[in-house]
Amino acid sequence: MSEPESPTPTAITAPPPETRPPKVRRRSGAPTFDRAILRRAFTQSFVKLDPRHMVHNPVMFVVELGSAVTTIEFIARPDLFVGVVTAW
Repeated sequence: MSEPESPTPTAITAPPPETRPPKVRRRSGAPTFDRAILRRAFTQSFVKLDPRHMVHNPVMFVVELGSAVTTIEFIARPDLFVGVVTAW
């Protein structure tokens, strides 16, 4: 008796390049530096500096307190190191 032939394995191949759809990234219709977007971002940046808003994010609240302390320290006793830390 002869052994039955096993089916030949078929390799999965990708379709030829001309049949695949092109990879296209689409951008949103609004430009990044739109005047309305910048105006809202500018006003929100000051709203978010309010300590009542900052207290909900403890890390940023401590950073805000530290920057206030270094600013006061720099005004009280001007020093190059404290000035650089305050500016940073």
